[in-house]
Amino acid sequence: ILAQVDVTCDPSTVTTKNGNKDRFIHTKSKSSRRGMEYTGRGSAFGEGEKNNRRRRCYIIIASVVVWVLVAGIVTFVLINKKDKGDTDIFAKISGEDKFQNEDSPQSKALAWIENDHPQVDTGDESILITRYTLMVLYFSLGGENWESKGFWGTSQNECRWVNIDCDDDGNVRSLNLSSLFLSGSIPNEVIYLENLEIFDVSANDRLKGTIPSSIGVMKKLAELRMIGCSITGS
Repeated sequence: ILAQVDVTCDPSTVTTKNGNKDRFIHTKSKSSRRGMEYTGRGSAFGEGEKNNRRRRCYIIIASVVVWVLVAGIVTFVLINKKDKGDTDIFAKISGEDKFQNEDSPQSKALAWIENDHPQVDTGDESILITRYTLMVLYFSLGGENWESKGFWGTSQNECRWVNIDCDDDGNVRSLNLSSLFLSGSIPNEVIYLENLEIFDVSANDRLKGTIPSSIGVMKKLAELRMIGCSITGS
């Protein structure tokens, strides 16, 4: 920004009324005292006027610097406020205690969201929640060791991730994770996939734990397939 400011702070150069730039040339007189001779078609340029030009230059430069600093501070505050808002959303979903351990599926999913979100053109909170929930599921079920990840964990639209089927409105309606050598347990966050109709994790004998009791609030869930798993509960 400073490079764009065309300010002449050299008091020895002056633009006269006729638009010509004149310059003071310092010389030595015969008496060895420094003198000053003025070349050009302008009138005499006094010391007071030189000081005024210098002062105006400093004011302009200072104003630009202040503007840049203020703009930077405002941008920093807005970005941090937005990130804090996103964190609050996920804390309500998973509970703040889940983020105490940086290796928890929730912490990993949040870290992924913070890196992924700038690449995702959306102001829709529900999409953020869906992507966060899917990534909690991914990290909870050993997704890092899946042989075929098929766009999981990328900035691609979640409807393009392998084994996910969406409805015409882009809502996740089916998750087919059968025979993927899943490990771990199903996280409670799965209930935030509110439009899920089919959830298939069958034929994964290393999948353990219990069926989340909260899964009963998923009103649209019609099929829950867990044959061949070591999951308990009803």
